[in-house]
Amino acid sequence: PPPSVPPPPVPVHSPVTSTDTDESLVETLLAEAVDITSTPLLPLNGFPFTAQKTFTMDQLYILFEMVKAKVVFVVAEDKRLQGMISKDLLLLSLKKKVN
Repeated sequence: PPPSVPPPPVPVHSPVTSTDTDESLVETLLAEAVDITSTPLLPLNGFPFTAQKTFTMDQLYILFEMVKAKVVFVVAEDKRLQGMISKDLLLLSLKKKVN
C-alpha cells in the first residue's frame, strides 16, 4: 500500500483585539503557527517554558527578561498546546498597544 502522508499542520491563530486593562489575555498575542499534533501536551513550569492562556503581558515579560526565555508556549487549562509567542512579538504587541 502507498505510504500515508499526514495532512499539513493547521496554523493556530487568534484574533487580535485591544483591551484597556493590563490583564490582556495571551491569546491576543498568538500569531505564530504551531503544529499542535506534534506536541499536544506540555508540562507547566518547565523547559520549554510554558504559560497559561490567562497570563498577563507583565507575566510574559518577566519570563522573557528575568528567565531569559526565547520562546514561550501557550497552553490551555488541560495542558494542550495553543500556540507560542516570542519576545519580539510581545514587544511589538506592546508597542502597538501604546500607540
